[in-house]
Formats: sequence, structure tokens, C-alpha cells
Amino acid sequence: MFLAAFGLFISLLSAVLWQSSNNSKETLLTCPRLSFDQVIARSFTSPLSNMNLAKFKDVTAFVLGYTGGAGKEIARLLLERDLFKTVVLIGRREVDYKDEPTFQKAKQVVVDFENIDQHESAFQGATIGFCALGCRPAVDGVAGVQRVDHDYVVNSAKIAKKMGCSHFCLVSATGSDVNSWFEISRIKGHTEEDVKAIGFDRLTIAKPKIITGKETRPWTQKFLDCAAKPIDLLKPGWMAVSAASIGKALINDVFEKDGETGYLAIYDNAQLNKQAKTFDQHFKE
Repeated sequence: MFLAAFGLFISLLSAVLWQSSNNSKETLLTCPRLSFDQVIARSFTSPLSNMNLAKFKDVTAFVLGYTGGAGKEIARLLLERDLFKTVVLIGRREVDYKDEPTFQKAKQVVVDFENIDQHESAFQGATIGFCALGCRPAVDGVAGVQRVDHDYVVNSAKIAKKMGCSHFCLVSATGSDVNSWFEISRIKGHTEEDVKAIGFDRLTIAKPKIITGKETRPWTQKFLDCAAKPIDLLKPGWMAVSAASIGKALINDVFEKDGETGYLAIYDNAQLNKQAKTFDQHFKE
């Protein structure tokens, strides 16, 4: 297991370095085309109006992968701030939230991801979707990544689009590329391309490197966290980003891009952290 974890870290680091050599920074692609700094500047100088926030009170959103680190943070943020009329948590099992009142406000729907086409009703009425589905590569292997990170994600996205979802937010990973040397990165790259091909009005993809702040983590994840700390000390936020920051960034993107169509936004670590700060400005508790 130690060797598997070490190998995973080396693969991740190699993917990061390979990505950096080909593209020093993930770009934010929007229509109209704005640089990321312009978007951030617009965010701070043009706070969301009460009217803009109010219109979302009649919106239903769903969260896939809500038991994982990023997915749970997304769900928690949505529910704590009552941003939408209904938040639907879609998963393979029902979770007992008796000790977490915030999550009791959500609607849980149990589905079989192997036959997701038989669960169209789970996505009924949801116009905004968040997807943080993913397995543990060190535990589930390449086959698990193919099944969960690709098949479950893409098939769920297709059903969501069919049932009326217009803005889909996907948590992917840095280095994901169909041309990557690494099989896991290639699979996740195909996931991104296949989701793009579905044709959502708005698509947002988060591509974090190492996600920190998870409540429960296997020792392999803890090893990766420790290994990333020296790099993060030299360049804060370059290697690690918190699950909470990912959630804030994606939610902020949904509200800022309301009404815009035909755009693709891709956020790397630095951009996720900046968007998270913008979220804090917009949604002060």
C-alpha cells in the first residue's frame, strides 16, 4: 500500500510538471471571453444583488458524490445558506444525518449508477448540478476510475441534461488530458471531453491538484497531504486546495454566470482559491 501511495504521488507530481511544461496555467474560457483577472475584478466591484440572489430561491440543484470531501462541502454550503429552493443529494445509499441538522434539509435520492437511465426522476426539475463523483485510485485501481470517474459521471450528466439541467459543475483533477502519459489522467480527460460534448448551456470544471480538509481520509491521502506540504510552503496554494474552497468556487461561478450561455470555465488551484475569496465577499454569513 505504501508503494502504491508513493507511486500515486509520483504520478500526480509528474502529471503536474508535464501539464506545467505544456501550459503554465489553466485558462478560464468564457463567452464573452474575459481573462480570469477581469472576472475577479468584476466580481469584487459588482457584488451580487439581492434580486439576483432571490431568483435562485425557486431553483432546484442536485449534488452527486456528496459523501466525499468536495461533494460534502458543496452540499453543506448550499444548505447552510439556503441558496436554492431544493437541494437533492443523489447517491448509492441514504446517509443518516441525525447529528447534522444542516443536511436534514436536503432531499436524498438513492440510485443505481450502473442503471442510472432508470432514475431520471432523481434529476427532475434540477437546473443546476454539481458532480464530485470519484473513487480512490489507490484502492479501486484503474478499473474503478473508469467505472466511477468516467462512466458514472458521464452517464449521470447525460440524464441530467435530458431532464433540464443547464449548468453542470464538475470536480475533475489537474493533469486530466486524453493525451496524458498516465492512464488515470487519460480516463479523467475523456470524462471532461465527454461531458463537454453533452452540450450544457454552461459548464464549469474544477481541476484541483491535492484536495485537503477532508473529514475522513485513508492513510494514502494523508501521505499525499504530507508530501505536498513542502511544495505548498514554497508556493502557497500551488499544490493543495481545500474541499471548502472548491465548493465555494463552483457555487460562486453559478451565481456570477447566471444568464450566460455557451461558455466553458476551467479553474486550476490558484483560480479556485480566488473564486473562493469572491464567494466570501458575496455570501457573508
